[in-house]
Amino acid sequence: MDKPDEAQGNTQWLRGRVAGVLLFALGGVTGAGAFAAWAPTERASVTAAASASGNVTNQAERGVEPSAPPARARVLGSGVALRWLGVGGGADPSSTQVQLEQDLALFTELAGAGGSLGAILFAGGPGVRAVQVLDSTAPLGGDAHQRLRVELGMLLDPRPERDARFRLPSLKVDAPGDAGSVLALLREQLALPGERLEVFVAAHGDVGETPAQNYVSLWGDTSFDARELATALMALPARRPARFVITSCFGGGFAELAFASADSGAGPATHGACGLFATSAEHESNGCDANPNRQAQEGYALHLLNALRGHGRDGQPVTGLDLDGDGQIGLLEGHTRARIASNSIDLPSTTSERFLRSLGLEHGDASHAPEPPSATPEEDAVIAALGERLAVHDEASVTAALADVEADLEALAQRTDTVVATEEEARHPLGLAIAARWPELLDPFRADFDATLQAHADEVAAVLHSEDAHELRRLQQQTDTALMAEDQLRLRWVLLTRLSRALETRRLVGALRARPASDPARVHYEALLACERAPLGR
Repeated sequence: MDKPDEAQGNTQWLRGRVAGVLLFALGGVTGAGAFAAWAPTERASVTAAASASGNVTNQAERGVEPSAPPARARVLGSGVALRWLGVGGGADPSSTQVQLEQDLALFTELAGAGGSLGAILFAGGPGVRAVQVLDSTAPLGGDAHQRLRVELGMLLDPRPERDARFRLPSLKVDAPGDAGSVLALLREQLALPGERLEVFVAAHGDVGETPAQNYVSLWGDTSFDARELATALMALPARRPARFVITSCFGGGFAELAFASADSGAGPATHGACGLFATSAEHESNGCDANPNRQAQEGYALHLLNALRGHGRDGQPVTGLDLDGDGQIGLLEGHTRARIASNSIDLPSTTSERFLRSLGLEHGDASHAPEPPSATPEEDAVIAALGERLAVHDEASVTAALADVEADLEALAQRTDTVVATEEEARHPLGLAIAARWPELLDPFRADFDATLQAHADEVAAVLHSEDAHELRRLQQQTDTALMAEDQLRLRWVLLTRLSRALETRRLVGALRARPASDPARVHYEALLACERAPLGR
C-alpha cells in the first residue's frame, strides 16, 4: 500500500480543530475530542468475558466475527492476580480511532510476553463495532449521486471523519472500557497479593479546574480523574502497587498521584504507584489517528513501546536506548526516547518530575552545584540530542529561543485566524445559495434529502462548480497552508520546551541530591524514579 499523503491528513485534522472538532490525527496533530465534562458512572462489578492474552487477531479486519475465547482464559472476577491491564477507546465509536487500538495491541504484546496474564477493557466491549478506521477511497467511491453528496459535504461542512468506516475490535477484548469497570477492576486487582500491576491507558482526555481534575474520557460518556484514581489506589485492603502509562491529552494531571489523595498539599503518597504520561497537565497530546498506517503516526506510545523492544517507531533496531547500561530498557528509557525522537506536540511528563517541582528547590537549594551528568542519564540524553538538533545548549539560550518562537507563533496565529475567517465568509453565500433553493439539503437525515439531490443534481453541481465555489476552494488551500506553517512552528516550540524541562530537571535533581539521602523528600523522589525506570513487568 502506498504511503498516504501525510500533509493532507494534517490539514484535515487541523480543519477539524478550527471547526471545534478535536481529533488525535497524527503526524503533527493534536486533540482530545470535543467532549463535555462527563461525570464518571460507577458499576458494581466488571463483566467477565473474553481472553486475557490480548493478542491481536486479523479476524475483524477480514469482516469475520471473532471466535469465543477459551474458557481457561476467563480470569476476570475469578480472584486471579493479573500482571497488566490495557484500557482504551473513546466515549463512542466516533472517538475510538484505530490508533488507540493499535497502541493497546502493542502494549499487550509486550506486557503479555511469556504468558503473563492481563485483561483488556476497550470501548464498548468485544461485540461492539466501535473502531474507526480511515478509508482513503471513500471520497472518490460510489456512483455519481454519492460523489455529488460527498462534494457537497466537503465544500460546505468539511469533516475528516466522514472518510472513515467502523469495525469490530481486532483485540481480544475482555470487557467494556467504561470508567466504572476500570476502577472496579483496579480495586479488585490491587486487593490481591502479587507483583506490581502495569496499567496502560490509551484514551482521550480533557482538562479540569485543577490538574488533579484532568480526566480520561471513556466509553459511554464516563470518565475518571487523578483524585478518583488515587482513591482506588488507597482502597483497603490494597496489597500491591501499580504503574500507569497514560497517553491522553492533559494526562500529566495524573502526575498528581505523586501526592496523597492527588493533593500536593497533603504530602507524598504512600500507595507506591508511579506514572508516565504522553504530555503535561496543560497540553494536548498525539495518539488518536483513524489512519491505520503506523508510518504516518508520531504518537508517544508508538515511540515508547517500540523503544522497549530496542526499536524506533518504524520497528527497526535502534542503539543507545539503554541509558544506564544495565542491559535492559526500562519504561523511563522508552519515555526518554519519545522525548527525543517524536515529531509531535507531546510534552511527556512523569510523577517524579511533578514531585521534584513541588519542592521549592529553585530558592531553597539554588546554591548547590548540580549533580554530575551520569546522575541523570535520561535528562542528559534529551539535552544532548535536542541541543544538537536545535543548536541551543544552555537554559538562557533555550529561554531566548522560546521567546522568539512564541512571538512568531502569536503573529502567525493572528494571520491564520484572518485566513480562516475569510474562508468562512466565502462559504456563507454558497450555503445560502443551497438553502434558498433546496433547504432539504441542509439536513442529510431528512427523508427527502436523497430525492431532492437526485432531482436537482445538475443544478446543485452547477452551484458547486461556480466561480464562488472555486474561490472557496482557493481559500481552503490558503487555510491549509497557513495551518501547516503554524503546526511546523509549534513543533519547534515543543522541542525547545522538552529541552528546557530537561535542563531544569537536571539542575533540580542536583539540588535535591545535595540533601541527605535520608531526607523524606529525596526518599520519595528516588522511589518514584525507581518505579518509573523499571522494565515492563519488573
